Amino acid sequence: MKFVTFNIRCDYGQDGNNNYQFREPLIVETLRREMPDAVGFQEMLPHVKARLEQALPEYMLLGCGREKDFGGESMTVAVRKESFEPVKLDVFWLSETPNVPGSRFEEQSDCPRLCTHLLLRQKAENRLLHLYNTHLDHVSGYARTLGLQSVMKRIKQDEKEWPAPAVLMGDFNAEPGDAEMRTMEEYPAFKRVGAELPGTFHDFGRLDKPLKIDYIYLAELEPVSCRLWTDEREGVFLSDHRPVEAVCRFR
Repeated sequence: MKFVTFNIRCDYGQDGNNNYQFREPLIVETLRREMPDAVGFQEMLPHVKARLEQALPEYMLLGCGREKDFGGESMTVAVRKESFEPVKLDVFWLSETPNVPGSRFEEQSDCPRLCTHLLLRQKAENRLLHLYNTHLDHVSGYARTLGLQSVMKRIKQDEKEWPAPAVLMGDFNAEPGDAEMRTMEEYPAFKRVGAELPGTFHDFGRLDKPLKIDYIYLAELEPVSCRLWTDEREGVFLSDHRPVEAVCRFR
């Protein structure tokens, strides 16, 4: 199974030659070539989701916006139809009230943060799999700690109800040595893949040393390979982040 976490960069027309409309052909071409079984997108706006749904009919794009009216950026998951069947969709906000749309921790930025959870049936082996896609706060390290704790608490609850392997992915806005990442030490079943890879956030090629802030964790799954997508064409990138790909299999 091939999973990808992909911060697609919010499209507000602020990136010049790397505005979304110029990146879209490369994005679609790369997705069609690689055909991952599921992609966890961050920063996906409704019009971008609509365009990708039209361009990639092989996929279901599942998720909603993070604002209280379900608009704005989403943590959409693209699921390849021939690979997976959704059994359950659960979207929750990283806050004291996770079922209240648009809610947030007081300590974080003005941006609500959420997690999209899918319980999937893998068709080839008729087995269940949890997939979680999230985007932690970009301002406050403490808010990132609270957000990650919220995600892991929910994962623990879901595991009791539906025992199954799990994939956790997303833009954590923290590097591996940052304090907020210590939360993952409390969950040894979750193994980070790609620790040996270079950084992911490169700011459209402007950073000499990209930041390693995009992650895929596997629980009760066997990793096979992990790499970054580095596609670029004449100064146009897939995004300001390099997508992370993990290939794994059931044990």
